[in-house]
Amino acid sequence: MNKQTMNRILDTLKEMFPDAHCELNHSNPFELTIAVLLSAQCTDKKVNQVTEELFKKYKTPSDYLSVPLEELEQDIKQIGLYRSKAKNIQKLCRT
Repeated sequence: MNKQTMNRILDTLKEMFPDAHCELNHSNPFELTIAVLLSAQCTDKKVNQVTEELFKKYKTPSDYLSVPLEELEQDIKQIGLYRSKAKNIQKLCRT
């Protein structure tokens, strides 16, 4: 897809949904990426509950990598598929 096509699509979406906003709480693009990863098979409400504490504890990719996988799993255990999501968060942070 070229830039012109992408801009036309984005403009059309803005026209169709002028008041659209993201339901996932985040303060930067990195937090949004983590929240989106957690949102698979889960409600935005539950993700926001979990990320409220998660984002206080983890600020950078290095923070997510500095703890054992089991600790990260416990931090997100309220969310379904937490084991695979914890692994994927650490894979993402390694990248």
